[in-house]
Amino acid sequence: MFSEPFSAWVIRARYAIEVSDEGPVALIADVGGEIRYYVHFGGLAGFSLTRAERSEPEGFIMSSSDLIDIERYLAVKLADDVREREGLTRLQIPGRIGEYAARASAHEDDGRVTIVVGERPPVRFVHNDPYRLQPDVQFSHFAEASVAEIIESALSVSGGPLFSTN
Repeated sequence: MFSEPFSAWVIRARYAIEVSDEGPVALIADVGGEIRYYVHFGGLAGFSLTRAERSEPEGFIMSSSDLIDIERYLAVKLADDVREREGLTRLQIPGRIGEYAARASAHEDDGRVTIVVGERPPVRFVHNDPYRLQPDVQFSHFAEASVAEIIESALSVSGGPLFSTN
């Protein structure tokens, strides 16, 4: 179900993937289960990603018709865990409102933001508090990269070519 590079990255970040027998959902969680990401499979509706911490309920993060978009997003999120453990500084990715990548367009409706980057299909994100980093803005900067390219950049000391550490 998940790509080989992504599955290996999850393990390197010391998370686990568990696919449910009870429904169309996969759980990606850290070793203690404190942080849990749920990938929901909606058939024709595509895929959605939610997140929960400790005893909190799940909160919507994003949805896409393509599982690779979920993998891209999570590969970047898990990069902080890998980089910290390997003694590297955190990645810096533009994320303030309006800092979209050049090929991205976005529109907001109903508390969600839909973005299109280049020729990619649309991806919907939760709209965060304006004083926090926006996941849709950050995603626009790596939406056209492969998971392997994201991992390669995440493992470089400088974060390049996709990211920076400044």
